[in-house]
Amino acid sequence: MNKQLIRNVILPLAVLLLAALFKFIVPDSLTAPGQNQPQSEFRGGAEKNVAAAPTASVVKDGIYTSKDEVAAYIYRFGELPRNFITKKEALALGWDAKSGNLWRVTDKKSIGGDRFSNREKKLPGADGRKWFECDIGYRGGRRGAQRIVFSSDGLIYYTPDHYENFYLLFDRRRQ
Repeated sequence: MNKQLIRNVILPLAVLLLAALFKFIVPDSLTAPGQNQPQSEFRGGAEKNVAAAPTASVVKDGIYTSKDEVAAYIYRFGELPRNFITKKEALALGWDAKSGNLWRVTDKKSIGGDRFSNREKKLPGADGRKWFECDIGYRGGRRGAQRIVFSSDGLIYYTPDHYENFYLLFDRRRQ
């Protein structure tokens, strides 16, 4: 009787309890930032489920560092906000990437505007398309993993994990 009680009642209850605890202990926030954004589908044609236009409010010559604001700025004005400088410009001012001194040698600038090679072909290619990148969420010190990668013809992607995964935010070609 004890073995049957354990097998039929206690064991299933223990499994349910563990499943409930796991759901409670492992929060939804462990999903990658931007995961609710559709990842671009390159197989078979056009990207799907892309937002029509950004909702973040930005103004020309504003200073922005967040994913939503920088993406909106690129979408609206076709360039990076004025608080971004290329690696070459930062190096000329004394920036040393290893020491993370960018804010000590600039007026709180972020790195952005350099070419992105797309060597791994994770982003869609097209004749004449050039890719550029910029840091997202930079707060001084060493650079983080978040980037926006955008194309010369209007594609704007976000990567939360230093180019491992890309999420299409906007396609200016569809305006």
